[in-house]
Amino acid sequence: LKDSTSGLQDLTDGISSLKQAIQQVTEGSKTLNRGLDTLELGTDSLETGSKTLRDGLSLLKKNSSTVQEALDTLKEGSKTAYDGSKILARGTKTFENEIETGREETETKLTKLDNLDTHVKESVEVEEEPYGEVTSYGIAFTPLFLCIGLWVGALMCYVVLYYDQEKRFGILVRNSETNKIIQNIAYLGISILMGLVTGFLLKVGLGLTPVSTGIYYLECMIIAFTFMSIVQFLIKNLGDIGKFLALIILVLQLASSGGTFPIPLIDKMFQSMSGFLPMTYSIKIVKDLLIRTDTSFLLKNTGILLGFAFACIGITAIIDVIKIKQVKKIKE
Repeated sequence: LKDSTSGLQDLTDGISSLKQAIQQVTEGSKTLNRGLDTLELGTDSLETGSKTLRDGLSLLKKNSSTVQEALDTLKEGSKTAYDGSKILARGTKTFENEIETGREETETKLTKLDNLDTHVKESVEVEEEPYGEVTSYGIAFTPLFLCIGLWVGALMCYVVLYYDQEKRFGILVRNSETNKIIQNIAYLGISILMGLVTGFLLKVGLGLTPVSTGIYYLECMIIAFTFMSIVQFLIKNLGDIGKFLALIILVLQLASSGGTFPIPLIDKMFQSMSGFLPMTYSIKIVKDLLIRTDTSFLLKNTGILLGFAFACIGITAIIDVIKIKQVKKIKE
């Protein structure tokens, strides 16, 4: 039995060795599987890289012609720039030569002007003569204050004489039995006298030297005549409202007639009103007479003033005629 079982130990050792070999084969199979997975991933990466390489080669093939054309264009442009630089260099040289030639010719011609100052020295004499000189500050304000005085004088004539309750001034009183048209003419006559006296007192008192003395007195009378006709129209036809309007117009004229500041320098609103106010034109008239400037607008401004006057006189006369006829009918 011992002899029979002596080979059993060898068999057991062989089975152990076989078991170890089987384990090694199993581990090797696992390693082989992992290698196959890695090989599969590498194959995919290789396939993707091959595709990218093919696309890149295709794009390079397509753009190679464009690159070649750009290189050709660059080559031609470089040649053109080179040729242009050579032309510019020749032109610069020519320009330099021309400047040098011109400089030499100029120097030659300038020698002909030597000692010219001795021939033309003090050849022209300038004579200065003052024109439109304002000799005093008062003269500049005289047109404004003259017109203000005549306007206020006309207003006071009607406030004091026309509304006298004791009837001390005869035909000038509001309730006078005298014909109203004659009364209007009497007030206009007073305005002419007022303008003449005011102009005389200003000329003597301030020592004014108008361009023409006769025209100066005539314009003073026309200005007073115009202002009286306007005040007459307002007060006779509108009563107390007319007095108020006469004062309002006076205030507006102080701001917008150009007596203190030139009209272009005042507010836009007053500029728009200045053309409709009579004092704008009367101040221009007096300025043209006292300060020697352009008198070509004297006749035009005088005509505008007389237009104001005759318009107011005409309307007032028509209203008075209508009133006279109404009173006549009532009496009948």
